[in-house]
Amino acid sequence: MEVLRTISILFAPGDVLEIRALDVGRTPVRAGCIYAGYFDFENRQEITAALQTLDGKAEGIYFVLNCFHSELLARANNQLKARPKHTTSDAEIIERRWLYKDVDAIRPARISATNEEHEIVSRIGESIRVQFPSSPVLGNRELGNRLQLFNNKPLRVSQPRRRSHGR
Repeated sequence: MEVLRTISILFAPGDVLEIRALDVGRTPVRAGCIYAGYFDFENRQEITAALQTLDGKAEGIYFVLNCFHSELLARANNQLKARPKHTTSDAEIIERRWLYKDVDAIRPARISATNEEHEIVSRIGESIRVQFPSSPVLGNRELGNRLQLFNNKPLRVSQPRRRSHGR
């Protein structure tokens, strides 16, 4: 499965990853819902099974690219849940390894870029990518380019201090 190769590029042993799927089961007369789950990087069987249950049923399937508190695994331990009450928030990110850039032509929703627009955004995407020589991932699609840029010096995220309302 190609997605497992991608996961092995984006994540490292010991990581916990979140899979999030949007509009699962949507039909012309019924709204879809979000599915999300947390998985141990090493648990490839459950990751594969979860992705197979979503195949062809979701508007999009995403991974949270940066490291978060591993205890979030307890929210949905190696499984997907429909309509989860909580998914990973910015406050739960502890390290930023990846910078995600989406480079698109400005077009109405669901209308593919022309060949000329696609060539332009491909050049823009490549000009960004060459500034990050250790970045292994450049995605290409009809609407534009997606870049996942690897930060070889991960940024630890400091959590803001909570203010005390006492006197």
